[in-house]
Amino acid sequence: METDSIEDSGKSADPKFDNWILVESFHVIKKSKFVFLTLLPVLFLVILADQYLSRAFLIDGGAVTQGAIVRMALRDVALSLVFAVPMLVLAFVVHASVLRHQFSWQVFQNIERSKLRAFFERSILVLAMCAFVSLVPTILFIFDVVYIDGKLTVKPELVSTVTVITFLTAGCGFLILIWTITWPVSVILDGDNSIQRCFRRGKKTFWYIIGRVLLISPALLVISIAASAVVVPVAKALVEAGATFSASPLGLPIWLAVPLGLINSVLYAISTVIVAVIISRAFLIGEARLNNDRSGERSSS
Repeated sequence: METDSIEDSGKSADPKFDNWILVESFHVIKKSKFVFLTLLPVLFLVILADQYLSRAFLIDGGAVTQGAIVRMALRDVALSLVFAVPMLVLAFVVHASVLRHQFSWQVFQNIERSKLRAFFERSILVLAMCAFVSLVPTILFIFDVVYIDGKLTVKPELVSTVTVITFLTAGCGFLILIWTITWPVSVILDGDNSIQRCFRRGKKTFWYIIGRVLLISPALLVISIAASAVVVPVAKALVEAGATFSASPLGLPIWLAVPLGLINSVLYAISTVIVAVIISRAFLIGEARLNNDRSGERSSS
């Protein structure tokens, strides 16, 4: 049993949860299985599209050029936003399950359209900020190279500068993500859902989110290893039987791209549910801590 209370965070105002994060995630998947199973094919198709576009956008007549790098980066951003849509639908169901105790498709029937729209708008905005941050290293890399005799050559004098800026940008992006991750969730319940409140809440739950993500990472690793244990022997057997990796629109043979896509879609979906549970609980904990601080200030005054 997980008890995010005094023993865990040192805050007496923290709410207690009956189940551990992974157990809660399993319950949500079980009660919202129709949503989960409906979104899996969508994720699968997006993953296959990612494989195809990786091959189509990167090659410029057999050479990797600066233009190809730019298109590849833009492709990653665009595809990430497309990929985010089914993930956000699943995340919204999870948030509503934890915060409002509603499950499956009834979530969308029992909530105001304005809240649903605000959730997706805010989520896309947060993701867009993260996508912009992710473009910075690519832009810096382009300025860090020169095109000589058909080859991209790194400028040694700019390597250190680009490396430092990249790490600083990644750090700032990580902080912004953690501090704003509960902003979209805040619209599901009535209350102060301003960005100012979100930043204060993010500061209160910064280590909670990081700690829980690190805590469940081994479980996700075990799931990935189990999935690989199924795919690798099959792929090895096919190769030994004479199957070839001939060129295909996906860049991988269909017999390998399809099972990998299916496994990745399941892993992405499970990860989304678990992370959404963590974010929902972080929202509840953050609100409890902020309200406790306000009560303390009133008592002292």
